[in-house]
Order: sequence, then C-alpha cells, then structure tokens
Amino acid sequence: MKLNQEFRTRRDLEEWLILFQEEGVLEMPLVSAFITELLRGDKTRAQLIDWVKEVFPDLDAGAEVDEMIHVYQDLELLENV
Repeated sequence: MKLNQEFRTRRDLEEWLILFQEEGVLEMPLVSAFITELLRGDKTRAQLIDWVKEVFPDLDAGAEVDEMIHVYQDLELLENV
C-alpha cells in the first residue's frame, strides 16, 4: 500500500504537518508522520511495523501502523490496500 497523493512533511512547534496536494493539511505526532513518510513507496503492513519497531522500539508498532492505515483508508488516500 502507498499514499495516492503527493505530500510534504513539515515540523511545526510540537507536531508535524502533512500537506497533501488535494486533501489539505493533517496535523500529527512524530510516529504518525514517520509512518506517512514510509507510505511514499509501496509497503506492506508487516514492512511498516518492522520499520516502526526499529525506530521506536518502546511503542506498540502494530497499533500505530493500524491507526494510520485506518485514517488513510477513511480519507481514501491509500492505494493497493
């Protein structure tokens, strides 16, 4: 799966901003922005979880990835799901 729109990621004071070409702006924490960046290329759920575990070993990587997948599915921003 990957995101179906061009986007830019920027750090704000305390959160991250994801600026989508057509959807507008989403504000999110670092982990969510990290997962979003991974979705520039085609990745499986398992690959996403592995990357999150590697960078953020203390988090529940599966829950973090599933939450972002759900958000992007609701916004119809994912392809190859």
